[in-house]
Amino acid sequence: MITTAFIISFIIVGFRAITGKGMVLYFMRSWLDQMVVNKKEDNDLIKSFNRNLKELKDFGNPHESEIDSLERRIKTLTRDNKKRTIVLFLMKPVILCSTCMASIHTLIWYPIFQEGFDLMIIPVILMVAFLNAILFAWLELVSGLIEAVTDFNNLKDE
Repeated sequence: MITTAFIISFIIVGFRAITGKGMVLYFMRSWLDQMVVNKKEDNDLIKSFNRNLKELKDFGNPHESEIDSLERRIKTLTRDNKKRTIVLFLMKPVILCSTCMASIHTLIWYPIFQEGFDLMIIPVILMVAFLNAILFAWLELVSGLIEAVTDFNNLKDE
């Protein structure tokens, strides 16, 4: 059981690593990263439009068309952000979050290694989630240190 948890965890963290920015399979998650950026930008626009709408109503003598235009934009951006939120929520256990990936990926890999399902899958999922969190944090720490050393050496060479 523990061996299976380690194997599944290494598979998941490896998959998460090679789908990271700048890696071979980044194309699989790049559209999701762009979706996060678009969601943040749209949230900023919604806040800005809401401020403009409030200012128009409070201080100006707005035309109904201006108010309707802003309200339509806000409604459209809000609807788009809700769709993005749903997609990001659904993709989290598939490719975005190494800890969350334990649920779906263990359901895929566990029966292959254990020749079927049994109740032991529940503790294995919990172990894999724990291992994924630790291993991915360690992986990010090491890659950050390597990047810092590389940057330092590049500065020293200049």
